Amino acid sequence: RNGWPILLAVALVAVALGYIYLILLRLLAKGLIWLSLGFCIVALAGASWYFWAEGHTALTSNNNMTIAEMQEMDLIAKVVSVVAAITACGVMCLSCCCASEIDLSTRCLQQSTQVLWKMPLILLAPLVKAIAKGCLALAFFYGCVLLWSTAKVTGQGTNRHYDFTPEQEVYIAIWIAVSFWILELVSAIYQFSIAYAVAKYYYTPSDNRGDRAVDPFALVQGTKVGVMSHLGSLAFGSAIITVLELIEKALQYAELKDEEDNNQVVECMVRCILCCCRCVRICVEYVSKNAYIDMAVSASNFCTAIRNVGHVMLDHGAAMAVLNGANFLFQVVGVVGITTTCGLMAWALLGLDTFSHTSSSYYVANHVLATAVACGLALIVSWAFMTVFDMTSDTLLFCMAMDIRQHGSAVNADHRLKELFNQARQTAARAQRAKEQKQQKLQATNARGAAKNSKR
Repeated sequence: RNGWPILLAVALVAVALGYIYLILLRLLAKGLIWLSLGFCIVALAGASWYFWAEGHTALTSNNNMTIAEMQEMDLIAKVVSVVAAITACGVMCLSCCCASEIDLSTRCLQQSTQVLWKMPLILLAPLVKAIAKGCLALAFFYGCVLLWSTAKVTGQGTNRHYDFTPEQEVYIAIWIAVSFWILELVSAIYQFSIAYAVAKYYYTPSDNRGDRAVDPFALVQGTKVGVMSHLGSLAFGSAIITVLELIEKALQYAELKDEEDNNQVVECMVRCILCCCRCVRICVEYVSKNAYIDMAVSASNFCTAIRNVGHVMLDHGAAMAVLNGANFLFQVVGVVGITTTCGLMAWALLGLDTFSHTSSSYYVANHVLATAVACGLALIVSWAFMTVFDMTSDTLLFCMAMDIRQHGSAVNADHRLKELFNQARQTAARAQRAKEQKQQKLQATNARGAAKNSKR
């Protein structure tokens, strides 16, 4: 509670770093990726060394701590050090193994940042969505509390018990389901508005210099079109995801209750079902996102958009998968870089007398927990910015795939985007050929082994 100034500073810095990161990609995409990777490795390695060597001294500086608390803090420091070291090794391996894809990723980034540069209002979309969902979440929570207060209360203090009638339980269940549904609908409108703005950029004819006269307020127009013309389709797609989310929440609750009974068979079954449910939800979210893009491009309903997405995935799924992998590299770099920077800043601020001295009104006793909360907040903010870029690049690729499917070639894409897509298709084709050659060698080896066994 006393560390709210640090959390506020971390949130503001994370927002600023998100904007700076996206803007610099237009000018220094390739260099920024390598610089971010190097900074992440150095920062994580330094944090690992610090927590291993000095973490015990820093965390146990409070003289009022007992021996058990000091040992617990020492264990926490060692765990944080190991996690940071493993993450640094993971980023290093990612840099080495994906070096060939960095050029492809850079070109894809530059195409998407060009769209964001033409329509900078898109960069405000994550902030607007976060504010809207936050306000709605508070309103829904307040309404749920009011519904909960209609119960018959027995007992006092910690022994208080709430008795609900069947009608009240139904009302609360409906309220919770509708709350999740509306929050998911806000996300769907957010995705549709970005897809509409990017699609409008893609289909705008270019002049002799290759520039496109794009409406900078296309995002606002996309929101209007989504609400006025496609609200039913967006609500239908959101309802499917909401049902899966509610099933997942119910399974998580069942898993939590099973911990009290300690039934390992039930626990295994619940976790398996929960894993399957999460996989289905992730797949449905990905398909729904592309369906929203198709709705923005072709003005179709949700079911028709799903069918069009299936055709596009069958025709160009390999190339789109390659480019999505390249974008994932950028997202990892951005999220890890911003989160690490904000975490180090929070740890440095906690070392000031304002937050470390026991006589201060802003004294924070647990620096590790405060830093972890700050990193979590920075992670949420940075991931919001990365999703904007991901939605922009996905819309560009889907528009190009639809263009090729309808006209036989990407007549509306510029030459750089065409080269990028062709390179991705060639990469996917090489991977497919290598897979086929590997299968042929395996079949030949098995045939020779079978021939030798028959001779014996």
